[in-house]
Amino acid sequence: MNIPFFTDYLMLSNPLSIGIIAVFVLALIGIYVLQRKGTSFGNLVIIGTIVGAVLGIAIQIIAGFPDDPSKVVYIKESTKWFSLVGGGFIDLIRMLVIPIVFISIVHVMEAGANLKKLVVAMVSTNLGMVAVAAIVGLILGNAFGLGQGFDIVESGKKIREIKPMVDTFRALIPSNPIQAAAETNVIGIVVFAIILGSVARLLKKTGTNSMEIFTKLFDELHQLISWVADFIIGLMPYGVVALLA
Repeated sequence: MNIPFFTDYLMLSNPLSIGIIAVFVLALIGIYVLQRKGTSFGNLVIIGTIVGAVLGIAIQIIAGFPDDPSKVVYIKESTKWFSLVGGGFIDLIRMLVIPIVFISIVHVMEAGANLKKLVVAMVSTNLGMVAVAAIVGLILGNAFGLGQGFDIVESGKKIREIKPMVDTFRALIPSNPIQAAAETNVIGIVVFAIILGSVARLLKKTGTNSMEIFTKLFDELHQLISWVADFIIGLMPYGVVALLA
């Protein structure tokens, strides 16, 4: 069917595309049925991983393992439909990042968390992850001899301009929290949330304002965003099927 409505809009111009998508939908229905029967989340993710991998391999076998799968019509069309579930799942996770970081930090700070312990824990965790990554990189590099046998070639490219340390620290302060959220500037949101939560806590501690409405608002927002996060994470088995297929 070389009709633009089917080839460009619906992206269902090949019978194999329809068949593959039908199998994909049946796989999702199967995951849903198992979920309704009380199958554990971990098992659902494993099943989704296996089903997605098998479906993806089967499609490649049918196509004969092409060098450029994007040129195969039914692979291109089915992949596009798979992205509705797989890409949609990733987008939902990204959607949560800024709200959950902001609400959680304000809630914790306003509730009386120890800022010093919080900062030390964050810095220690990040340094620990960097250290582990460096150690693993060094071990694998030495074990497999990465980089050996290659000649260093001089290039005309220049290294990126080095910014002063003062500018680096200043960049951590968001001049516009709304813009920081729109640009997914997590560090800026963290700084703003710590300031907001700390000031709210100070107002309560000094007796200037009881902050009852503020406290209740963020208590309920924290509960709400936690439930939303649980709901989105619960969609992982479906997302895994689509991403692997």
